Amino acid sequence: DSSCSELEMGLEGLMMAPIVVNKDEDINGGKADVEKESSTWRVVVRPELSGGLEAKARFLRGAIKERESKVMGFDTAGVTVLCVQIRFENKRTDSSVLRRIRLIQRSSGGSGTFSPRR
Repeated sequence: DSSCSELEMGLEGLMMAPIVVNKDEDINGGKADVEKESSTWRVVVRPELSGGLEAKARFLRGAIKERESKVMGFDTAGVTVLCVQIRFENKRTDSSVLRRIRLIQRSSGGSGTFSPRR
């Protein structure tokens, strides 16, 4: 077909082969990228409803999740580990300080949670 060859004419050198990347390594010299291996930040506590406190959370995946699990001392062999990163920020308009942030663990009692090694 002549119309197809006319479209392809002049584009010969523009196509590149895809870059082959090892699954365990990143293009950045083997360092995993937190932004690539995590979900987007989601607001879980809105500052207008909580006296200026904003909390955002995201899920960690891949090599970052494995690294953070090891830092916390979780044994990930044979179990499913879910890593959530939470960021707290003072969004008060009067520039006053938030004195305390209390985190309360609530579970259904029968959950399969385990504590980190010490």
